[in-house]
Amino acid sequence: MFTDREIDVLGQIGIFFLNENGGCYHKTEQFIRSIGIAEIMLIGNKLTLMVKRPGLLIGRRGITFDKLKDHLGLEIHLIEVKEDILDYLIPQDYSQEF
Repeated sequence: MFTDREIDVLGQIGIFFLNENGGCYHKTEQFIRSIGIAEIMLIGNKLTLMVKRPGLLIGRRGITFDKLKDHLGLEIHLIEVKEDILDYLIPQDYSQEF
């Protein structure tokens, strides 16, 4: 599914956001889930992230995005998508509809 290099980059993204959240794993997990990463592509030195909420990844005035690019040493492109895999993995509570 993922190449070794993609897995390494994903791990580095996780470490970056863990540091941004003061080492709090729970807060980092919630943040990463809220971004809604649907897919990644890594070709050469270009990383393309397909995400549900790119604004969260960019941050205020693009500061978080710029810091992430520096941390990874990659050119990053964001593509906004309507849904991610978690939309289908996490069971929905439909009991409220009835």
